Amino acid sequence: MIKHLSSIITRIKDFCYNQTIIYALTMGAIAAALLFAWVLSDGESVAFVYNEF
Repeated sequence: MIKHLSSIITRIKDFCYNQTIIYALTMGAIAAALLFAWVLSDGESVAFVYNEF
């Protein structure tokens, strides 16, 4: 079952990497989600992570 799921994920990943527009949209959505989370957060959680390391 895990091998089958891994195979499906690999096929989806390869398809997205081969289709430039899908790859660009995916990276844009990830960047937008990170920016949105940063804008809504108070910023202290990021400082906390940096202070721990």
